[in-house]
Amino acid sequence: MTGELVFQKALMQADRGDASGAEATLRSLLSTTPAGALRVRAMIVLGDLLHTHDVHEARRVLTDALATIEQLGDADDLLDAEAARARELLASQGRRR
Repeated sequence: MTGELVFQKALMQADRGDASGAEATLRSLLSTTPAGALRVRAMIVLGDLLHTHDVHEARRVLTDALATIEQLGDADDLLDAEAARARELLASQGRRR
């Protein structure tokens, strides 16, 4: 199964309410996916899922996603929306403390 298909599987799991399954699928995907748009997208979704029950891990994942976006530079302008979502989640974590 391609990385994109695995990512779509995780999204379907999350949509169906299987957050733990989606987390496991995303972690598996991240263990084999090099830096790039797919990795960033998977990190942001994972951070979003973790945001509800593991704020510290969510912060780590989202911070890593933003760092990866910075490393990619202008190589992928399509990640602007993902970066905005990561920043939004990180900002909301600051309000929850």
